[in-house]
Parts: sequence; structure tokens; C-alpha cells
Amino acid sequence: MFFAKRRARKAAARAATEVHSLLDAASAQAQPVEQALWIIDLLDWLRRGPDADRLREGLNLPPALAAQDGEDTAAPAEIRRLQTLLDVLDHLPERRAEIAAVIDGLLRNTDATLLLADFGFSQRPSFFSEFGERLGNKWLPKSPETRDLAVLFALFFPQAHDAVWLEALD
Repeated sequence: MFFAKRRARKAAARAATEVHSLLDAASAQAQPVEQALWIIDLLDWLRRGPDADRLREGLNLPPALAAQDGEDTAAPAEIRRLQTLLDVLDHLPERRAEIAAVIDGLLRNTDATLLLADFGFSQRPSFFSEFGERLGNKWLPKSPETRDLAVLFALFFPQAHDAVWLEALD
């Protein structure tokens, strides 16, 4: 029992160190491609990061409000990690400002036209154009070095499960 508690404390400390190093890596002065890569890393951490309760323990944060009130604890793990991350940023205003600047820079340096057009009328209604685009998407890697927000969006949210936790956001 002693070893299990010790292992849990070490895991909580590792999780806290991991989140602080992730937050410290954000830089508004970085090149846009580096900012996009940081956002990809952040979203990957949200998907695969440590258990939110263990993370809160390692960061010395109180339990999440939903857990305190006995409300729905079936929120996706990504949402619980995001809530924990936002609680951490409440205590670190300089990091919060830096991350806001990274996101602002990303939105300023990209063009959302194609992303928004993808959900409207097709630009190229041709069968062969669509077929060629789908083949390219399947076999050619996408690069974060682009001004096209549609390409970045596909890199940010590559899994079908991303739609589930994004829909669960308040």
C-alpha cells in the first residue's frame, strides 16, 4: 500500500512537471510554424495526457467543481484535462498572456477562407478534383508551415474522437 501511494505521488509530480514544461514552451515570438507545432503538441497532450485527478493532485489544485458537486463526472478526459489546464493558467497570468498571444498570432497569420468554405459550397465540384484532393490527403503528409487554417485544422484535430470532446465544450 505504501508503494502504491508513493508511485501515485511520483506520477502526480511527473504530470505537473509535464504540464509546466508544455506551458513554458509556448512563445509568442516564435515563428508561426513553431506556434502551430506547439498547438499540435498541446492538443495531443489534451488527448493523451495524464489523468486529470492525478494532474490536479500534482499541481496542488482542489478537485474539479463537477467532482465536488457530485455532478456528471462522465465528461471526456480531454475536457477534464482542459479544465485543469485553465485552472493552472488562472494562477499563471504571464503564461496565460503568452498562450493568448500564440493563439492570436496563429489566427492573424492564417487564412480561414478555405476552412469556412469547406463547410459551405464546394469550390471544385469536379469528381476528379475531389478524388485527387482525397488521394493527396491520404498519402501526402500535411505541413504546419502554411497560412491555410483548413490545413492546420486538419493537423490540430486529426481523429474522429476530437469531434466528441469538442462538442462537449461549454
